[in-house]
Amino acid sequence: MTDSSTEEWWQDQLNWRNSDPWIWFFQSQTFEQSAKIILERYNSAKAIFQSSLEDFTKHEKIGLNAHDISLVEIFFYLIGTSIELALKGTYIQKYGEFSHKCEKSGHDLVTLAQLCGFELSADEISILKELHFCLQWTSKYPVPKLNKKTIGIVFMKMVKIRVGEVDIN
Repeated sequence: MTDSSTEEWWQDQLNWRNSDPWIWFFQSQTFEQSAKIILERYNSAKAIFQSSLEDFTKHEKIGLNAHDISLVEIFFYLIGTSIELALKGTYIQKYGEFSHKCEKSGHDLVTLAQLCGFELSADEISILKELHFCLQWTSKYPVPKLNKKTIGIVFMKMVKIRVGEVDIN
């Protein structure tokens, strides 16, 4: 392939994939299925973690950071990504293509849902905002870069989920 034919092929692929919502829905389902596998492993590890560490204080539990317990953050990343892909697929289905407006929204799940025409309750907005933080940093980095109250609240909730103080099932 020459450079120009490679560029043409890539542009054709991009146009096709940005206009077919089912590609986005399929990818969303793949992330959702992966999240379910992670959740099963996390729940199993959490049960062992909680039953074998009754003598440890809350702070000691947080510091132990068992690998399988940490999978909960990956679960939220996968669920957030699944929702993002489903919303982008919905946008394409509704408007026929992936537009600059949709692309500019990035990982902001609330904005994506609103662009799709969904009316969200306060609880749904709160959940989507928390998942947005997971997509931005909590699932990728050990501490937030920004020092904002909301981020701190989400960070502490993630720690509580990790040690089983908050149930995600």
